[in-house]
Amino acid sequence: MHTAKTFPGLTFLAVLSVIFLLFAALASSAKSAPPATSPYVVSVGDSYISGEAGRWAGNLSESVISWASWKARIESVISWVGKARTPFLIDALGSSAYHDNAAGKAESIPGCHRSKSAGIHIGSAYAGSRNFACSGAITTTVKKDSKGKFKPGLDFYTGPEGVGQLVSLREFAKTHNVKMVSVSIGGNDFQFGPIVENCLIQFLFTSERRKGYCSEDKAVYKNFTAAKVAERTEAIRQSYLRIGEAMASAGYSANDYKIVAQDYPETLPHSSRIRYRQTIRRQSAGGCGLWNRDIDWVLNEALPAVSKAIDDAAAGSGLANIRRLNLTNQYRGHRLCERGTELVDKSPGSWADLDAVDNAEWVSQIRTLTTALGTYGIQEGFHPNYWGQLALRSCLRQAFTYFAAADAARVTQCIPNGDGLSARGEPRMSLAR
Repeated sequence: MHTAKTFPGLTFLAVLSVIFLLFAALASSAKSAPPATSPYVVSVGDSYISGEAGRWAGNLSESVISWASWKARIESVISWVGKARTPFLIDALGSSAYHDNAAGKAESIPGCHRSKSAGIHIGSAYAGSRNFACSGAITTTVKKDSKGKFKPGLDFYTGPEGVGQLVSLREFAKTHNVKMVSVSIGGNDFQFGPIVENCLIQFLFTSERRKGYCSEDKAVYKNFTAAKVAERTEAIRQSYLRIGEAMASAGYSANDYKIVAQDYPETLPHSSRIRYRQTIRRQSAGGCGLWNRDIDWVLNEALPAVSKAIDDAAAGSGLANIRRLNLTNQYRGHRLCERGTELVDKSPGSWADLDAVDNAEWVSQIRTLTTALGTYGIQEGFHPNYWGQLALRSCLRQAFTYFAAADAARVTQCIPNGDGLSARGEPRMSLAR
C-alpha cells in the first residue's frame, strides 16, 4: 500500500495563494461608503422632471394660431427690436433656459430641455442638485428617435451617441453624496405624447356634429389593455431596480439615500371646468383643443392607469428605500384652460407681477403654427411652465426633508396651499397624506 507524498513547501505556497485570492476577491467586491461631502439630490427620467416648458411663465392669447397673435407679434418686434419684451410678457428665462452644458451656452444633449427652473434645484441651503432627466425619455435608451435625437433612458447604455442616464447617475454618485434620486418615468412608455397629438388632430379635423374621439381610436386605447399595462408596469419596475443597481455600484446601501418616484399631474381639469366651449377657440385662444369626452377619458382612465402602474412598480420593486410622491392634484386651480385662471395678457401687468401667479395657468399651451417662428417648441405643450416647475421644486424640497425622517409615510402627495409666493418666490405648496 502506497502513501501519498506531501510537499510542505508547495502546500504552504498554495495556502498563501488561496488566502491572497480570497482577500483580492473581498477587496474587489467591497463597496466604499458614499463620499463625505455636502448632500445632493439628482433627477432622472422624462420631461416632467427635466424642466420642459420651464421657460414660459403663463400663456397668452396670441401664442397659439389667431391672426391677433401674428399682428401683435409683428408690432412687438417693430417696437421692441433688441429688447427683452419679445416674446410677449411670459419669457421668464430667455433663450438660454435649457442650456445645461459646462459653459452654459448650449444643451449637453439637444432636446432634453433641462431647464434652469427644473424642480430638482431645491436650493444649496438644502442640497446641491444635478439634472440627468431628458424630455422624451422612456425606460430604456433610444439611440435615435423619430426626429433623429438621442434619448438617454434609465439604463446603462454606452455608445457613440452618449450614455444612459444611470451611467451618469452612477459616476456622479461616486464623487457626490447623493441623498435623493427623484424619478419621473413611464408616461412616454404609455405613448402619452402621440395620444395627445391624436386627440388634438381629432378635435381640429372633426366637427361638433360629427366628432371623432381619440379615446375610441384603436391606436390609442390599445396602450391601455391589461397586457400592455402589465408590460409597462414591469418596464417601470425594472427601471427602479436599475437605479438601485447604479447606486449600489457607486458604493451606496439602501439606508444612504431615497428613491422618490413621482407620477404625473392633471394638466387639464375635467370638461365641466374648461372655460372654453367646444369650438375652434378652445384651441386658437386656449391651446387646449380636445373634445370633452377625450379630456374626461384621459383624466378618468388613462392617467389613473399610468399612476397605478407607477404605484405597482414601486411596490413590486421590493426596494426598501423607494418612496412615492403623488402629484395628481399638484396644479389644481391652475390647470390649462381651467375656469378661474387667466391668460397673462388678459390682466394688467406681466408674469413678474407679484400676484400674477394666483391667476395664471401653470401648464403650457399646446401650440401649433406659432412654433414655426422657432421661439415656442411643440414639445413644450401640456408641460408645467415656469410656475409649474417652481411648484414642483417646492414639493421636492419638502419631500427631501420629509422622507429623510425615520417615521415618514412611504407615500405623500403635494398640493397648492394658498395664494401668493413663498419667501423663495415659489407658489405655495404643501405635502398631505
